[in-house]
Parts: sequence; C-alpha cells; structure tokens
Amino acid sequence: MSSIAHLWKKYSFLVLFIFLVASLFDFRLALGAVVCMLAPVVVGVFRGRFWCGNLCPRGSFFSLLSKRLGRTAPAPAIFRSRKFRVPFLIALFSLMGVCLARTGGNPSSIGFALYRMIVLTTIVGVVFSVFWKGRVWCSICPMGTLASLVARARRSSRAYAVFDSCVSCGICAKKCPMSLTPHHYRGCSLLHPDCVQCAACAESCPKGAIKSA
Repeated sequence: MSSIAHLWKKYSFLVLFIFLVASLFDFRLALGAVVCMLAPVVVGVFRGRFWCGNLCPRGSFFSLLSKRLGRTAPAPAIFRSRKFRVPFLIALFSLMGVCLARTGGNPSSIGFALYRMIVLTTIVGVVFSVFWKGRVWCSICPMGTLASLVARARRSSRAYAVFDSCVSCGICAKKCPMSLTPHHYRGCSLLHPDCVQCAACAESCPKGAIKSA
C-alpha cells in the first residue's frame, strides 16, 4: 500500500467529522453523501468490499474507535446473517425512501434527510462498538451488504491467500474487524464476500501465511 493510501486509510475519519460539521451550515453539502453510498457498490464489482476497509471515512472512524475501546466480545452472529441483513437493508431503504418522498425535491431537505440518516446510523455504530469488538456496524451497513452481494455474485473478493504454512492459531480471527476466520481458508484464497481487505489478518499472522492474492 502506498504512503498516500495508508494515510487516507488511517485518517480519512477526519473527512467524516468535517462533513458532519460543514453540513450543519448548509444541508445541501450533505448531498455529497451519495458518493459514499454508491462507491461501495461500484467498487464491489471489481474489488469486493475494498472500499469499506480502505476508503470509507466512517469505516476509518469505526476502526479507530474499535482500537481505542479494545472490546473483545464478538458481535451477535445474526448480524452477519443474510436473514437479518437483507430485511434490514430493505427496511432502512424503505424508511429513507419515505423521508426523501417528503422533501418535495428540495435540495436542502434531501440533504437534511441524508444527514439525519448518517448521524443516526453512526450513533448506532458507536453504541455497537461500546459492547462488541470490531466494526460491527459494517456487518449490517446497507451499502456494505449490497457490496457484499455484488462481491458474492462477481466473486471479486479474492484479496488474500492463506498458505499451507498457516498453523490455525486463530490470531487472524481475533484481529479481523468483521469477525471472519481467515485460518479456515488455509491452502486457498480468502473468498468471503464480507472481507473488507483491511490487511489486519495478514499483518497479525505470526507465520506470514496470509498474503495478497
């Protein structure tokens, strides 16, 4: 990863803060949130959930928060289940659709609706981080779910390979912010569509058995 990409991954949460503050002065600025809503799906076609783990400002914030809080309890498994995530996606999109329908097409009103949704879901993500380890919100994020579905259909999430030198110590699973189990892919590519390609598993592997595919 280049130094610029590394800096963006580490500090892009500042963009989220600037966005939240600046939009208070003019809610039309919140229309820019559409970029972060569409980008995960577009990138998902080619790189799986790469956006989520490397480019998303809110993802950067949740990564920082998770490290600072240091929680060890895994999130409920249902959060990673499509039986929960797809209905949640539909419900949140439906709610957003109703809110947007009431704006009358006014740019400021549309921006406020987007801003309110981002603030509320960010607060939910913060609450999750207080109780559980990793980026819990990213497991149920509607746009992340769409990116995951696209990655599954396109099989575009082959970012890492787990070599036979893996000893299944499980350290990678403890470090994964998405509660995945990379060591279960020993001898093949890590094909899980929810891999956000953050490299936490590769960086934590004591045997160096996980590398970019």
